[in-house]
Amino acid sequence: MQAEYLILIPPILVLIIAFLTKNIRNSLIVGIISASLILNNFCIGGTLKTIIDKLIKIMEIKNLASWTSFWSSNNIFTLLFLLMLGIIITILEHSGSAFAYGKYIKQRLHSAKSAECASLLLSLFFFIDDYFSSITVGSVMQPVTDRLQIPRVKLGLLVNTFAAPMAIIIPISSWVSPISGQLLQTGISAVSDEKIIVLCDPFFTYLKTIPFLFYAFIITLSLWFIVLRRISYGILAKHENCAQSSGNLFGGKEPIARANQSNQIENHSTLFDFVFPIGLLISLSIFEILRDGGFFLFGGQHGLIEVFAYSNIAAALFRGSLITLIITTTYFITRKTIKITAMPRLVFEGVKVMFSSLVILILIWTFSNILRFDLQIGQFIAQNLLGSISISLLPLIFFATAVTIATLIGTAWGSFGLLIPIGVPMLITLSQVSTPADQSQIPMLFPLLGAIISGSIAGSHMSPISDLMFMSSTSSGCYHLDLVKAQSSVAIPAIISAAAAFLLVGFCIQQNCETWGSFIISILVGIALNFAILSCLNIINKRSKK
Repeated sequence: MQAEYLILIPPILVLIIAFLTKNIRNSLIVGIISASLILNNFCIGGTLKTIIDKLIKIMEIKNLASWTSFWSSNNIFTLLFLLMLGIIITILEHSGSAFAYGKYIKQRLHSAKSAECASLLLSLFFFIDDYFSSITVGSVMQPVTDRLQIPRVKLGLLVNTFAAPMAIIIPISSWVSPISGQLLQTGISAVSDEKIIVLCDPFFTYLKTIPFLFYAFIITLSLWFIVLRRISYGILAKHENCAQSSGNLFGGKEPIARANQSNQIENHSTLFDFVFPIGLLISLSIFEILRDGGFFLFGGQHGLIEVFAYSNIAAALFRGSLITLIITTTYFITRKTIKITAMPRLVFEGVKVMFSSLVILILIWTFSNILRFDLQIGQFIAQNLLGSISISLLPLIFFATAVTIATLIGTAWGSFGLLIPIGVPMLITLSQVSTPADQSQIPMLFPLLGAIISGSIAGSHMSPISDLMFMSSTSSGCYHLDLVKAQSSVAIPAIISAAAAFLLVGFCIQQNCETWGSFIISILVGIALNFAILSCLNIINKRSKK
C-alpha cells in the first residue's frame, strides 16, 4: 500500500465533491473508486475486482444459493424491508387513508410547534430500531408538516436526531445485541477464564453505561429545547424564513414532490384506515422480532432482553412488513378504496419511490466497508490520536476519536466496534489492576464506554455517508446535503457540551468522587452548556435580521 496518509483521501474527497456538486451518489462512486485504487496500489485490474467483490458481498448474492443462508441475510432484508415500506406508503396514499389522517391531524395540530412535538412523540414509539424509526416517522409526518409549512429539512432533522439516541437509551432495541456482543468479544463476561479482562455481565455493563451516554441525552433534550423554545439559526432559520415568506419548503430550491401526492383525494376513508396499517406494522414487526429471537412466550427459551441477541432484526422487520402489506391490501380491496387491478401499478410505484434510495444505500455500505475493513481507517486514526494519556482524559479523548471515525466511515456500529476493543484494555493497563478485574476496581469503565458509544452516534450525525441520515432525508423528502448541514448545526453544540461533560466526569472520578455524583454533576453541566449555546445562536440569528 502507498503512504499511510493516503487512506484519508477517499472520505475527504467524498465530502468535498458532495458539498460542491450536491450529488451524494456521484461523490460516493468517486469515493469507492479512489478507495479501491489506494487499496490496490492504483492497479486498475485489482481495483475493478475489489469493487465487484464488494458489491457482491454487500448485496449478499451468495446467500441466494440456499434457503437457510437466505434467511440469515441482513442487508438483503434491510433492502426488502424498505421496498415493503415504499409499497405500503404508496397504497396508503392511493387508498385515501393518508388524506383522512392528514385531515384528522390538521384539525388537532394548529401550529408548527404542535406538529413538531407530535413528530418527536411518534419517534418514541419506534425506538425498537433506528432504521424503522427514520423511515416510518418521516413518511407518516410529511403530509402533516407540509400543511403547516414546516420545512422538509426540519422534519428530516426531527426524524434523524431521535432515531439512534432512542434506540441506544432504551435497552430493548436492535442495538442491544451488537453492543453486548462487542463487550463480550472484548473480554467482559460474568464467567471467568483466561481471556476475560473484566468480570461483569455484558448486558449489565451496558445497562450501567446508559447514564453516561451524555451525547444521546443532550441531543435529545436539545431537540426538545429547539422545538419548545422556537430556536432557529443557520440553515434551519433560512429554510423556515423561506417557508413562511414564500411557501417553499426547500429553502428556495426546486421542490421535491411527494410521491403520489396527486392521488390523495378525499373519499370514504377514515382515520382507522390509516391507523390500522401503521399499528399492524408496528405490532407484527415486534411480534416477528420476539418470535425469531425465541421469546419464551412463543415456545422459546429466551427472555425479553436476550431476544435481541438471537433475532435477525432485518429479517423480522421484512416479515412483519410483508404480512402487513398482504393484510392491508386485502382490507383496502374489501373496503373498495383500491382496486385489485391497480395493484401491479401501485407495487411498481412503491418500488420506484425507494429505488434511488436503495442504490445510494448500497453505495454507502460499499464505501464504508472498504474504509473500515480494507483501508482500516479507524485503526489508523485511533493509533495516531491515542498515545500516552492521563486516565482522567480517557473519556474525552475516546469521545473525540469516536466522533472523528464515525464521521468518516458513516456508521456508529463500526466506530464503537473498533474502539471498544482498544479502549477497555487500555483502561485496564492504565488502571494497573490484575485481570480479570472487578468493575468496582475500574470506575472509569462506564464513562469510557459511554464516551465511545456517544461519540459514535455523534459522528453518524455529522456524516454525509451515514445510511441512517440518508434514510431520514428520503422519508422526509428533503435534500440530503441540506439535512447533513442542518443536523451538523444541531450536533456540534451537543458535541461540545458532551465533550465538556466527559472531561468533567473523568476528572471527578479520577479524584475518587462518587460515580453517581460525578454523573449528575457532569450531565447537568453538559445540558446547561448546550442550552446556553443554542440560546446564544438564537439571539445572534434574531439580531442579524434587524
